[in-house]
Amino acid sequence: MGFMCGVVVGADLVEEKPDAVDAVLSIADFAFCKSVANREPVDKSEVFSPEVGKVYFWTVITGAKEPAEVKHIWYYNNKKMFEISLAIKNPRHRTWSNKTIIPEWLGDWKVDVVDVSGNVLKSAIFKIEKPK
Repeated sequence: MGFMCGVVVGADLVEEKPDAVDAVLSIADFAFCKSVANREPVDKSEVFSPEVGKVYFWTVITGAKEPAEVKHIWYYNNKKMFEISLAIKNPRHRTWSNKTIIPEWLGDWKVDVVDVSGNVLKSAIFKIEKPK
């Protein structure tokens, strides 16, 4: 019986963390671009040629009170094409991902920034189209 009491007392001492640690995360800035240099977007655009090679999605995440994580989820024609988890280590953190683009993938693309609870923090669209 003494052992069981010790377990109960020990359980009372456990401190639980809130479920939504990342609920305060927000997107302060974002851009689609052709590359990232010195942690800043280069050649920002929302329309790219089919020969772009890669498109980068650069984001500034704010509000992390401790290390957190977000995902960039890339969609083409409403089909998930790529997903990557990105660590957020500072209260204001710049991070980015990229997707290789095949020239035949013309049309609308979307990237969702999602927290660990599955909340969409930002949804942004870019387009791949042939020059007119």
